[in-house]
Amino acid sequence: MHPARILAEMKVRGYTYKDVCKTCGVHPSSFYNTIHRRPFVSPKVERELSRILEIPMEELWPDRKVMVA
Repeated sequence: MHPARILAEMKVRGYTYKDVCKTCGVHPSSFYNTIHRRPFVSPKVERELSRILEIPMEELWPDRKVMVA
């Protein structure tokens, strides 16, 4: 899913990137890297986004094998 769409879906559901960072205990750069599919993605952020957007991780990022932890 495109990063802008992820952010828009979060906004519709009443979440901000700061909410996700706080819940996951990560730095905002981890959130950014994850939604933009940079080399250092955060499995915590992936799971939290999947949960709040109610979209399976495989659908959020179909081009990547999602880490299960």
